[in-house]
Amino acid sequence: MTAIDRIRAKFWDQMPARIAKLEALLEDARKGEAASTEALASLIHTAKGEAQLLNLEPCAALLEAADRMLKATRGPSGLPRPSIDALADVRAALAELVQAPAGGAATRSAFTSLESALGGRGLEHA
Repeated sequence: MTAIDRIRAKFWDQMPARIAKLEALLEDARKGEAASTEALASLIHTAKGEAQLLNLEPCAALLEAADRMLKATRGPSGLPRPSIDALADVRAALAELVQAPAGGAATRSAFTSLESALGGRGLEHA
């Protein structure tokens, strides 16, 4: 196993803890706790950067889309409900990617939810 393979394995080994943290933050966001938005943004942004550096597609693309959606939809009062729902789909997709890094139905569904949260503008415009 090469050094990069070990780093990629560590990324995936840490993902279940990140998914649990994401779920807890989503619960806070559902309760209207605006402070959870910044923590959500930080978690997504950090994981996105790592996935990009490790060239882990489609994980990197999913997290990039989530990061763009967060930047476009968060406000001083937190996140709108469609954005929270889209991030819940991202959480499901990340769980899927841990098992099958090429992705599947949950990953495709998360991309659709992210676009929907942007009001159909498309992720490239976020």
